[in-house]
Amino acid sequence: MVCTLFKGSARIGNGKSYVIQDLIIVVMVAVTVVIPHKEGDPLNLPVIGPEDELLVIEGLGAGEARIRGATDARNEWIITCDADGVYPNDYVEKAKEIIESGKYPYGFKALRLGGFAPSVGQEAGMVVPRELFLQRTRGFVPNGRWDVGHLLRDIPVEPSLTYYHDLTFGESTLTAIAVPAAVGVALVWFLGRRKGR
Repeated sequence: MVCTLFKGSARIGNGKSYVIQDLIIVVMVAVTVVIPHKEGDPLNLPVIGPEDELLVIEGLGAGEARIRGATDARNEWIITCDADGVYPNDYVEKAKEIIESGKYPYGFKALRLGGFAPSVGQEAGMVVPRELFLQRTRGFVPNGRWDVGHLLRDIPVEPSLTYYHDLTFGESTLTAIAVPAAVGVALVWFLGRRKGR
């Protein structure tokens, strides 16, 4: 949390004002944005405020990098992003407004557009309290799994917070296998029907 002092009057996110001898204390949420990144891959950085922190973690798998980022984070809330995701300019600010609303005390996920859209971000798009993230991922062993999203599947989706991500590695692999297989099955069926005429 960041406290800012103002002379005069001001409103806090919940609409309340607090006056202390002509000073207003405004409490703002500060977040840490965690992005795993591989050298040579694209790196799209979301816009953050001066009170926020951005951690780009190099040289680790996505799940391990997210855990390292959460461990190193200085803020109470973390936002997980993908290096190749595309985030609206107000993405972090909108996430902070949702945090401040108190609607999701245990975190929420953004809605991913693109790929097999819309879908819930498994690993990117999480906005969660740092301690909850570390508690849920404790004992995670990088064993070929790319993400830690499966450990946080019960976190609800906030559909007003969206980002764009093209096909993920898993979706690309599925498409590369499933589409040709479906075409092959359809072709065999079609040729079998024609032969039977």
